[in-house]
Amino acid sequence: MKNILFYGSGSISSSIIEGLLKCGYKKKNIFAYTRNISTRNKLKKLKINSISKKDLLNNGHKIDIYVLGVKPKDYKKAVIEILNINQAPNLVSLCAGIKTKNIAALSDKLKVVRVMPNTSCSSLNGISGIFNHNFSKTNYVYIKNLFKKLGEVIELEHEASLNDITALFGSGPAYFFYILKVYEKRINKLVNNEKLSKKIMQRLLQGISESVNNDKTLDDLIDEVSSKKGTTEAAIKELKRLHFLKNFDAGIKAALIRAKEISEN
Repeated sequence: MKNILFYGSGSISSSIIEGLLKCGYKKKNIFAYTRNISTRNKLKKLKINSISKKDLLNNGHKIDIYVLGVKPKDYKKAVIEILNINQAPNLVSLCAGIKTKNIAALSDKLKVVRVMPNTSCSSLNGISGIFNHNFSKTNYVYIKNLFKKLGEVIELEHEASLNDITALFGSGPAYFFYILKVYEKRINKLVNNEKLSKKIMQRLLQGISESVNNDKTLDDLIDEVSSKKGTTEAAIKELKRLHFLKNFDAGIKAALIRAKEISEN
């Protein structure tokens, strides 16, 4: 089992760490470096080794894989800091929009693979796009299999496709959370109990998930719930009148455009 250091431990990195622990990755093989105090406290609860800059300088040779989990604007500084610790690191970049060639240009000894996961990795239901710049075959397979334990992995031949992964799946959970705000508001009026409200939404989503996991099309599933001149039909007609699907798709397109803009900067 390889030693992994998460350099920058935001929400995505934390989700990956939680998922790794659930699928049996040893705590002793996971390390994290972060300046964020609240993240440190979270890692402490997970009993993950949160290490200092001094520890890194003294023990960098023990790290097999570095996971770059900083904000895109901070990637150059972070990579240079990593190179000061290890001259030829294997680097997994989680930085949205930052091309692997730009990272690899910082050192000819740097090996880079880019992964775009989402926060559902924490529950082993993640979706991750992966693009290999110059990892060795052995290390690439290791990283690919690692993320397969956290959910589904989509291997990509073209790095530009990671923008679609970011817009569809990286941002995707937030789209559904946003829609659930309508449910939350109406359920709270019924039960007036926040804990019960969340439990009800969870049941609803679990039921939907199980329904999707069969051979029926989405239209078939809609028809099963709908009845002629019933409540579901009335709701669907109104959503169509408001061009709900078109507007929802416009939101995804906006995310894709932004991902491309970040990538081109």
